[in-house]
Amino acid sequence: MTLTRSTPICVKCKVIMKCHKNAQFVQDPTVGGFPSTVWSGDVWKCPGCSCKVVTGFGSAIVNGVGSVDVLEFKWDLKSPNENEGE
Repeated sequence: MTLTRSTPICVKCKVIMKCHKNAQFVQDPTVGGFPSTVWSGDVWKCPGCSCKVVTGFGSAIVNGVGSVDVLEFKWDLKSPNENEGE
């Protein structure tokens, strides 16, 4: 596998993550007048520590998802200093 602009790498294990699931639906919340939307992305998993991320979202919003597995999340934006290091 070669590196691309969107290749996820585990910071802890220093390895390339592997695609675990395609078409993971993600619903972002209603924020400041913007409606809640559903996007389709891919779940990547670290082969070392099993950390997972969702990335590779398409440019189109998904309509009519129904009762499939939808991951909901909250925006939790921190200041730049809070996101650095561990």
